[in-house]
Amino acid sequence: MIGEELGFERKELCHLDIYSIFGSAELDSFEIKNIWKNLIQARAADKQVYDLIPMSPLLFANNDFRIADYYINTPNYITESVIEGEAVDVDTLHREDYAKIKGRIVMIEKADPGYDWLFSRGVKGLITKFGGAASHMAIRCAEFGLPAAVGCGQILYDKARTSKNIQLNCKNKSINVIS
Repeated sequence: MIGEELGFERKELCHLDIYSIFGSAELDSFEIKNIWKNLIQARAADKQVYDLIPMSPLLFANNDFRIADYYINTPNYITESVIEGEAVDVDTLHREDYAKIKGRIVMIEKADPGYDWLFSRGVKGLITKFGGAASHMAIRCAEFGLPAAVGCGQILYDKARTSKNIQLNCKNKSINVIS
């Protein structure tokens, strides 16, 4: 593949479009490499900015692109406990790093049965982006008496995920950033 021959990785090449590739057909490899390198850098920088722009989760008409509202979800809080601690996003950990979750408030996107193993790891609490009062993890947290906020939605989940220490106050139904 020409990308490999020129020293580009697959994740870099995804920033090129078909016109950039075919438009380089008549150039020598030195010119192609320089042009592609500049395009990749520029488009990667653009992508970082675009990733910061929230989009509405539901799009039905052209007007939905102008106003990108997120719906504020009300999580389902399990127990009446108030806990503080370091938050850890399990979805970003490698399997060999799972020991790091002990004694921490664990964050996962989905509240599904695939995460039952968390209950045997000594976690302090649980926060999920998706899920409801009758979701598997909500029921399991209630069974174990584990403080949890299930179904926080995008805004609250991202706020907690980007924080180092948080307070999960199930009694007052809040998640507060400590640091």
